[in-house]
Amino acid sequence: MQYNVKELPKLLEKLTAEVGVVNGYKLKRQDPLFRVVIGYIYQYVVKFIFQLPIKDVDCDFRLIRKKVIDQIQLTSDSGTICVELIKKIEFAGFKFTEVGVSHYYRAYGSSQFFTFKRIARTLYRLAILWFDLFIFKKRRNKKIKTVFMTRKIINALAANPKIFIWLRRILENNFRNQKKVIRKYFSGQPGENILDIGCGTGEFSIFFNPDSYTGIDIEPAYIAYAKKNYQGKFLIGDAADLPFSDNSFDRAVILGVLHHLNDNLCEKIFKEMKRILKSNADILIMEDVASMNDNIITKKLHSLDKGDYIRRVEEYYGLLRPYFKIEKNFKIKSGLCPYQVFLLKNIK
Repeated sequence: MQYNVKELPKLLEKLTAEVGVVNGYKLKRQDPLFRVVIGYIYQYVVKFIFQLPIKDVDCDFRLIRKKVIDQIQLTSDSGTICVELIKKIEFAGFKFTEVGVSHYYRAYGSSQFFTFKRIARTLYRLAILWFDLFIFKKRRNKKIKTVFMTRKIINALAANPKIFIWLRRILENNFRNQKKVIRKYFSGQPGENILDIGCGTGEFSIFFNPDSYTGIDIEPAYIAYAKKNYQGKFLIGDAADLPFSDNSFDRAVILGVLHHLNDNLCEKIFKEMKRILKSNADILIMEDVASMNDNIITKKLHSLDKGDYIRRVEEYYGLLRPYFKIEKNFKIKSGLCPYQVFLLKNIK
């Protein structure tokens, strides 16, 4: 009971549109003299070393916008988390303002902090935090900038369908294993309508009857390339809002698409698939997956890939089971990257 919750409106008054955090500071600290002195020294030291933008980093009265918290990630598990919180909010570019609040003598309990062991541990963790925020952060930022520039180059190359498919053929060994899976499990029967969701440049359309094959992709350049180089029907469209009537397809295939999409978008696509697929329709999904055994090269390829949702196999189970029956699943290698194959049934 060292603060008065009735003073929270004082913080709210300071929360203008441009402010991300309103931080309180004790107008007068009501603690035993030795705690006041140690607290003052601690505040002075951490403010100087970490260049904190506020007066009282350990004041327990703060008003923080949710969007601020959503953009930072905290790792400390001790009192140093207050310093980490404030500094990472500052790094994220949010504005602080401050307001003085009352502080009262402790009504219940006793402090567990003021022992030599705990103070020594706090100083040690502050040192680790300083290195993480000011030394290692620079290295991480340099790596992030390198990856960002590399992604920009890759994205620019990927915008050209010829270069995009050429690069993928090299990196994924000409899709040899994916093609084996299609030949063995998913060639289909004559007259079956097959939908290729996220067909890209139409690389896999050759395995299906062009009279009953439809490929759909959101990228106009890829569809234009597919129309020029392959037979079949190719459409520009959003898989989350498919332009087809109910029960109009016998089979559907998704190859290397879902790891570009978040869970919510995947679920929207699955709902659309259930709608446009006939009961008991067959589905083939092959996706890049994360593995504990990924080597350095695989991890590097994952980091450069445009897909930000490379999931573990267990996560795909959780996404697929509410919508389809998983009849068979197994791993293959696509060049250097591990893929998971899912053979599904559309049970209505």
